[in-house]
Amino acid sequence: MSWAVGIMLVWGAICLVQGYRVRSGKSRTFYPRYRTTVMWKNAPFALLGFGIWLIAGAAAIAFSGIEAVGGVFALIAFVALMVSFVWLFKPPEFMKPHWLRQVESGAAPEPQLGAIYGEPSPSGARRLYLPPVVYWGLWAVTGVVFALWLELEWPLGVLVGVGGAISLLAAHTPNKRRHDFEPGSSSPRAPATRHASRMRSR
Repeated sequence: MSWAVGIMLVWGAICLVQGYRVRSGKSRTFYPRYRTTVMWKNAPFALLGFGIWLIAGAAAIAFSGIEAVGGVFALIAFVALMVSFVWLFKPPEFMKPHWLRQVESGAAPEPQLGAIYGEPSPSGARRLYLPPVVYWGLWAVTGVVFALWLELEWPLGVLVGVGGAISLLAAHTPNKRRHDFEPGSSSPRAPATRHASRMRSR
């Protein structure tokens, strides 16, 4: 088994486990990113599909010498990838956990996760704050993986992962937000309070 196949299997398993945790409501850590306006905010709802894609793709590579078996796994991988990309833009309601559907319908309050938002992007979209060392370190790791992809001729699936990492990093910033105060007040307000205020004003 090649290193590429092993990496795809590992990441596929991680996606399946985390996708299950999100769908079952056991993990809510994605919510601060979900409140941003970047495309990848819906990624948690596509994790199950991406996991199937990675594992089926790895199987297609491993069984490439057996045309019928490899073809079946390749077809499964293709369908899973297409479905996952659709869910990145418009996830179905049944892929969202029950608590999130309750929050979006107004039947339950927002979870208090204490997210730190940094400076918004030039378009005004909210971005999550990461300490500069972590932020630039992740960019460096992404660059190394891309260089290894070029040098070692890894499959295109690795390049897709690099693209996903770049998109996720674009939703973060190493710069803290300068101010975030209530109108006419000298004290900052929490992210959930700001969101609730906007929801009430609609």
